[in-house]
Amino acid sequence: MSLSSPQGHRISLQGHRILIVEDEPLVALDLALTVESTGATAVMVHTLEDAIAIARVEPLSAAIVDMKLKNQLASPLCALLQCLDVPFVVYSGYDIAEFKYKSRIIPKPTPPAKNYRDIDLAQSADC
Repeated sequence: MSLSSPQGHRISLQGHRILIVEDEPLVALDLALTVESTGATAVMVHTLEDAIAIARVEPLSAAIVDMKLKNQLASPLCALLQCLDVPFVVYSGYDIAEFKYKSRIIPKPTPPAKNYRDIDLAQSADC
């Protein structure tokens, strides 16, 4: 799959590392394949603990975060990403009206390819 911007330019995130935090395996795989189709490296995790551990030690260009992982909210991860100046988007099927972090919120279900046409993950949030 090749992704294009609204102007028709191919989206390239070559050399970027994108953290994908998603507890639903098929959704995570779909996001990872979409990220990799842009030339970026997808770093996929399924738990809040693993996401926090990776964010603390690995260089990341951006992140896609499911706000609710099993029975845990990803707020601690969002706070960490914000402190580390890692832009992120929240991709969630839950109502998160009181979300306090600077991030785009993308409702589930939305095809990942549509999301990337609208968002340059390397520049997506002003954290």
